[in-house]
Amino acid sequence: MDFALVDPNELTIDEQNERRSDIGADPDSNDSLRESIRELGVTEVIKARQDGNGELKVYAGQRRTLAAQAEQIDKVPVLIKDLDDEDALIESIVENTTQLKKEVSREDRAKAIQWLVEQQGGKKEVADATGLSPGTVRNWLEPYRDEWKNTIFHPEYEGEREVDPEQLSDELLRTIRKVTEGERAEEFAIRIIEEKIPTKAVKQAASRASNADEFDEKLDEMQEKVTKSRDHVQERVYLVGDDAEAVKKYAKTRGVTEREAIEHLTKEKLEEEGYY
Repeated sequence: MDFALVDPNELTIDEQNERRSDIGADPDSNDSLRESIRELGVTEVIKARQDGNGELKVYAGQRRTLAAQAEQIDKVPVLIKDLDDEDALIESIVENTTQLKKEVSREDRAKAIQWLVEQQGGKKEVADATGLSPGTVRNWLEPYRDEWKNTIFHPEYEGEREVDPEQLSDELLRTIRKVTEGERAEEFAIRIIEEKIPTKAVKQAASRASNADEFDEKLDEMQEKVTKSRDHVQERVYLVGDDAEAVKKYAKTRGVTEREAIEHLTKEKLEEEGYY
């Protein structure tokens, strides 16, 4: 293991880097990382390994490398380690999960974990190697299940995607797949994205259903509740002095609570002003 200050233009991105997309390499980008590096330089070490030709391949710190290149920084700190493909990818995943500044896409993450599973023999082995919980590994592999094959949520899908699959978490995909047993899973997932049904409502619908048809019905019910709640105005009203006494008097005269009194008075005033 060696440490060196290196011209960022001498660095290339390792194929074993977990992040493959949305890396922020646009030279015209003005994101916070670019701004920070422009002012302070690269303060967090980049990790790389040498290939057979002696070239330095970055497996952890891809965004820092590309930002430094874009900002024409003279030198960046690089930790050079002798790693095989598996260990390089593991370190890339660990960095992204422990020092995350920008979320890794589901597709990139699923492909990385799937490759490690194939190399190491199972989910438990990957969990042990990366320090992730077995549940996290399982969720990240959800898009690779057969039920999602040939759908827009599968990492290997090559067609045009009508919605952004990243809007649903792996955990929510798993919830949808389990309650529907794969039947119409893609249809439900797309609907949830398009109609912006909250995660809580989806989980509540799933907990009350045992098949796709029941899930469809419960999802309608939950969505209706969400719509009603969005139309609901809830504000705290503080009244003191004569105003408070007037409300108390109104409530006592009408035989209602003070909250109900405020609701009645509000409705009466709105009706009087022609808002109904």
